[in-house]
Amino acid sequence: MRPWIAIAACAALTAAAAPAHGQISADLAKQCREMMLRAHPTMMYGTNGSAAAQREYFQQCIKRQGKMDDGGSAPTTNGLGRQ
Repeated sequence: MRPWIAIAACAALTAAAAPAHGQISADLAKQCREMMLRAHPTMMYGTNGSAAAQREYFQQCIKRQGKMDDGGSAPTTNGLGRQ
C-alpha cells in the first residue's frame, strides 16, 4: 500500500505545481498577432514561407508582454524594398 501513497503524493505535487508559462490574455494575443502580421506578412512561396518567422516573433511578443522594439522599419511585401 505504501507505493500507492508515494505515487498519489507525487501526482498531487505535480498537479499543484505552477505552470512555467502563465495564461495570456486575449487582448495580448490579438495585439501580438497584429504586430506579427505587420512584421512578417504571410508568404506562401519560397523554401520555407514565413511561418517560422511568424511563430518566433509571436513567442517573443508574448514573452515581452507586447513590448516589441521594431525600430520603426516598415515591412516589405514584395522583397524589392517597395511596399
